[in-house]
Amino acid sequence: MYKILVIGSEKLTMSLRIFLNVISQKIRVINLKSFEGIDTAISNNEISLFIIDFMEYGNESSINLLKSIRSNLKHSLSWILAINVSSEYHLSMYDSFQCYKVFEDPYEDEEIMPLIIRLIEHSIVYDNFLTKKFLAFYKKGKESKISLESIVYAEIYNKNCTIYTKSKCYNIGRMPLSQLESQLSEGFLRCHRSYIINSTFPAKISE
Repeated sequence: MYKILVIGSEKLTMSLRIFLNVISQKIRVINLKSFEGIDTAISNNEISLFIIDFMEYGNESSINLLKSIRSNLKHSLSWILAINVSSEYHLSMYDSFQCYKVFEDPYEDEEIMPLIIRLIEHSIVYDNFLTKKFLAFYKKGKESKISLESIVYAEIYNKNCTIYTKSKCYNIGRMPLSQLESQLSEGFLRCHRSYIINSTFPAKISE
């Protein structure tokens, strides 16, 4: 679940909920209308993006909130957008709190929406990369990896293993089928003593 915490700005919260609901059901927009409950929200949630409205809470209170966010290890690298910020505070937003973007008063939804979408897309792509699984093997003393989702099937012949993807084949050397099976995820089926197939790929079976 990708979580966005909007502190203030009910108008922006409503716009985000309507707009993002069309994109994905896995994006949750949380709105806090006051500082009450902020510490709990920060501690109990993995917030990917903070949006702080300086006009709602004033400069000093908003800056104290930024300090609280950045002092929490869980959110030390979360994206932060600061909106309705007076020009004299812009530099400190970037230097002291590593805000991704600062918007002056007044800002327009048309300015902020495309940026929010880009940040969400970036985070989702990065998370997918981190969770992607690979088959690791060594050849000539060098480690190589093949994404499991790209493997169509594997063949063992004379105790040598060959991995076939849609675009390439890899001769990874001696590897028992049992060892190969232990590195593969669900969806791979052993259909023969010498073959393992990826069941997610469509296949034609002939007698």
